Amino acid sequence: MRFAMIAPHQGADSLEPVRDDLTLFNVEVVTLGLSSALDRTNETAAQFGSAAERVLDDLVFHGPWDGVLVAVNALTDGPQVPQDVVKRLARRIRHILGPHLPVGVVDDVDVDLARQLFDGIMALWFLRVVALDSADKTPGR
Repeated sequence: MRFAMIAPHQGADSLEPVRDDLTLFNVEVVTLGLSSALDRTNETAAQFGSAAERVLDDLVFHGPWDGVLVAVNALTDGPQVPQDVVKRLARRIRHILGPHLPVGVVDDVDVDLARQLFDGIMALWFLRVVALDSADKTPGR
């Protein structure tokens, strides 16, 4: 499974896996960075628009994806993008990549999202192992 996470990135835009150890579960999470570097010539909305276009291109060229998470306002100390602009980006992603693709929007992320994703997968894997182990010990099997 392959997921894209669109999140702010201090400096240049990036396209890189965020956790190599997720490959144990055949899951790849790729960060598509929206540059949040300060630019005196552009306002936040204009800067977001050009960065969003690059991210949309990256989504198309580096797909296919099993899902996309948009965490645009993840940096509390950075410039905040209006929520309607973020939702418009999510709609454009769905329109470009297809209506079947799950696209989630997270507005308030103050912690390490990649760590949260990894912890959630680890918890599901552990519960699955416990359930399968219990099923194997059931009498009559």
